[in-house]
Amino acid sequence: MKGKVEIGRRDFLQAASLGAVGAGLLSTLPSSGIAGAPSSRGPDHDDLARQQADREAAYNFAQDLFLTMDDLDAQKWISFFSPDVLGQDPILGEIPQLFGVTGTLGAAIECSLTPAATYEAFAAFIMGRVGRPGRFIKCPYVTGNVNFGIVADIHPLAGSFFSVGVDCISMMTIRNGKIVRRADYYDTAELAGVDVNIVHANNTPRFSCLAGPPPGDTANASHEMLEFTHSLHDALSSGQAHRVLPFFADDALLIHPLLYSDTSPVLSVGTGGYGPFNRGIQIRGRQAIARFFGAVLPLLPDGKSSSLVHIIGGATGGGYEWLAGGLYSQQGIARTGISGGTSVDLFGGTIRRMHVKFDTLQMTPQQRVAVQQELTRLDLVA
Repeated sequence: MKGKVEIGRRDFLQAASLGAVGAGLLSTLPSSGIAGAPSSRGPDHDDLARQQADREAAYNFAQDLFLTMDDLDAQKWISFFSPDVLGQDPILGEIPQLFGVTGTLGAAIECSLTPAATYEAFAAFIMGRVGRPGRFIKCPYVTGNVNFGIVADIHPLAGSFFSVGVDCISMMTIRNGKIVRRADYYDTAELAGVDVNIVHANNTPRFSCLAGPPPGDTANASHEMLEFTHSLHDALSSGQAHRVLPFFADDALLIHPLLYSDTSPVLSVGTGGYGPFNRGIQIRGRQAIARFFGAVLPLLPDGKSSSLVHIIGGATGGGYEWLAGGLYSQQGIARTGISGGTSVDLFGGTIRRMHVKFDTLQMTPQQRVAVQQELTRLDLVA
């Protein structure tokens, strides 16, 4: 939806009638505990106190990290990372070539940034482009657990990485108080045309290496987060919407890039049209989410036939990385499936906020149009 914020999409949430799809899905939801899905019993007082402490610790860690980055202090910023940190960009792959990093630094990076000295050099390079403190990056939302990993919504401002601001989720695996891996997911459809052409030259989806965690490093999460994520992903990958809805709270917020309405057949169509901080790609409430998944779950890269890649976080939330299968199994940056990241914020065993990010321009125009047509029919985009 170009030029509009999410309020217009939320108006229908107050309506008594959901339509056949949403009402049918919601009628299948039981009123008490569900086998294989989140419990309806809320946390006790001690759990609430512990969870609040976990949330505050995750928030403070991320704010300290990104405020340091916004201050353009590369040396202090790198102190948050393990000496063998793995920094990755699953959307770009070969980072240095895109930003003019050449010579020894460029030769050392390829698809990842490691060890820490190289990561610090890259950070200093980007910070040098920004030039003025306070004009680099903002961090409006955080979920996760500092003992396992956190996911931060970040918004690099115009003139830092790209000519326009872009919304990302930054997935950070944490061990012993230090970040051992960071991977940022975003959608190039949000960018200006000049930026899109840098990533997807000549209107051709970018081909590069797949920047993922080391082989076998599939989890850095509490047992609660592992159990929840596996159950949630089993439901999503089944393509059956009625299995997904019990995981969401009544007032849950869903942020998904395919809620952005742009059906142009030309690949380089980015206009920055989300609005900052994902304002144009949100729906709220389980009723709206029921309609969304009921209409397009089999068509979503993060839905039917997708596979789990990496899980981080604790009982209050975190995130997971996934690889699309089925329709998208030969697409994506390495042509092995579109890769993406999802953050989930949990309360009482249900999702209060889910944020999905992947590069929608790795889909074909026809695939994007098919999703948009279904959502337009249900008045979820305009």
